[in-house]
Amino acid sequence: MSDIRVAEFFAKSALVAAGQQLGQTAKNPSVGCVLYNEADAQAHLPSLIACHATTEGGTIHAEERVLQQAGEQAQGATLYTTLEPCAHIRAGGSCAEKIVRAGVRRVIYILEDPDPRTAGKGLKLLRQGGVEVEQDTNTERIARAKRQLIGHTCRVREKRPAVILKLAVSSDASIAPLESSEAKPANRGEADSGKIWLSDKAALRRAHLLRASCDAILVGSETVLADDPLLSVRLSSWRGTQPLRVVLDGRLRFPSSARLAKTESQRTWLFTAEQEKSPKAQALIGDGLRVLETPLDEKALDLSFVLSVLYEAGISRLLVEGGAKVADSFLAHGLVDEVAWFQSPIAFEGGGLKSPLSEQELQDSNRWHCYAREQYPRADGKADWLTLYTATRNL
Repeated sequence: MSDIRVAEFFAKSALVAAGQQLGQTAKNPSVGCVLYNEADAQAHLPSLIACHATTEGGTIHAEERVLQQAGEQAQGATLYTTLEPCAHIRAGGSCAEKIVRAGVRRVIYILEDPDPRTAGKGLKLLRQGGVEVEQDTNTERIARAKRQLIGHTCRVREKRPAVILKLAVSSDASIAPLESSEAKPANRGEADSGKIWLSDKAALRRAHLLRASCDAILVGSETVLADDPLLSVRLSSWRGTQPLRVVLDGRLRFPSSARLAKTESQRTWLFTAEQEKSPKAQALIGDGLRVLETPLDEKALDLSFVLSVLYEAGISRLLVEGGAKVADSFLAHGLVDEVAWFQSPIAFEGGGLKSPLSEQELQDSNRWHCYAREQYPRADGKADWLTLYTATRNL
């Protein structure tokens, strides 16, 4: 097997592992790591020793996991990782130091860690320990790793989580029926029967996978009042941590009967201009439901404050789902890092409220880069489409 094919196989394995842990590693990056022998003594072919990602909560790094599984097999092996091994002070030493002690012969990495505690220091420790160090220069893998690690990058450089804006639009790019229309809400009200959904089942499952890749989901109070959503990951195979539910509710109109007030398996945080000690706030506060007094920015809740609080709480990836006003605000402040554009082939009867972001704007190559288009079949024989964009500033 050629060196190129070997690199591609193990690189893909590491990237897949990292992708599966997105939204589960809190303030630490979701890193994928593979340990392998480049040539097995008997088969004369490369052999996989271990493949892991950062653990839930980020407590054990991917490199630590593969080394723990490998034991003595790490001697002379090659380690492939999506991010530079850390140089942080940790129990038992940094990942870079552990790699050296394990006797790993070569390390291939995709991205250098922007965290100043490591930023090149991990690579230096490896070289000083006699390990061969090589960077993967494949442009597609670099771009994929950057997207996976956007939460980590935003946390380090901007002290905020990455913001992924989800928009579900009709065939004419509307996100909701007009108030004067008799059409029922589409793709709203997550479990209620009798409502029209813009997206069909396959695309809805994909939307839940998107939720699963994020630490928190944010909506505005209008969405809560109109839809009474759950904002949870509801997939039969899902066993991960449920995201934090975040509501922007300036006047604290959040009803105590809302399903988001039920906090058995998920926390809900309400950001409001109301005082935290007001009777209205005190009546809502409970186990898992928190009210946070928030300063105003030109009569709207200060998004920089909201994001700083989420940053301090260890949130790396924030999915913004609800409301044109909320989406407009994040876009106006230049805070959107990625857009997930779900396009339906159906339209609202009587017209709809236009999306705060248009396809024409998304096609502006100076601001947005389209990196994927996915098609999902519908029961009516048509198809839903998901187009994924990343802000060009993050390329």
